[in-house]
Amino acid sequence: MMYDSRIPQAAIPVARETLPLANAARGLQGMTPGNVGMTNMDTGRAYSNAAAPSFGQAEEQMTLAGQEMMQNAQTAQYQQNVGMRGEAIAMSTQMNDAQAKAQAGLTDAILTQIDASGNGSALMQMNALVQSPEREAFVNNIATSRAMRNEQAPELGSYQASTQQYS
Repeated sequence: MMYDSRIPQAAIPVARETLPLANAARGLQGMTPGNVGMTNMDTGRAYSNAAAPSFGQAEEQMTLAGQEMMQNAQTAQYQQNVGMRGEAIAMSTQMNDAQAKAQAGLTDAILTQIDASGNGSALMQMNALVQSPEREAFVNNIATSRAMRNEQAPELGSYQASTQQYS
C-alpha cells in the first residue's frame, strides 16, 4: 500500500498560511518560500516523525524485515561457499607444510650422511667410475656378486648384466 505524501491544505497551521500574506504586506515577498507546505513534524503520520503515532510504520517494518530475510538467504550460500573454500585452502596448506617438513627432514638426513662420509667423495668416485669406460666391468662385478649372494652361479649374474646393458 502506497501512502499519499501530499498534505491537505486544511492541515497547514494558520501561522504558516498567513506568513506569506504578512510578508507581502510589508514588501518582503522575496523572503517567503514558494511552497508554504508543512514539515514532517507537523504531520501525525510521517515516517520521519519519531514523536508521531506509528501509522504505517508496522507495515513498513514488516516489509523491510522480509527484504532483510531474503537478502540474508541469498548471501548465506555465498558466505558458506567462501568459508568452505577457506577451510579447503587451510587443509591443503597444512598438508603441504607437513610434506615440506618431511622432505626437509629427509634432505637433512641425507646431507648429514654425505657429510659423515667425507662430503660425498665416495659418491663422486663412484660416479666417476660409472661414467668411465670401466663401467661395464663394474656393473658385471656387482651382478656377479649379487648372483653369488643368492646362491646362484656367477655366470648367471654376468649374463644378467650383459642382457641389461642394452635395455
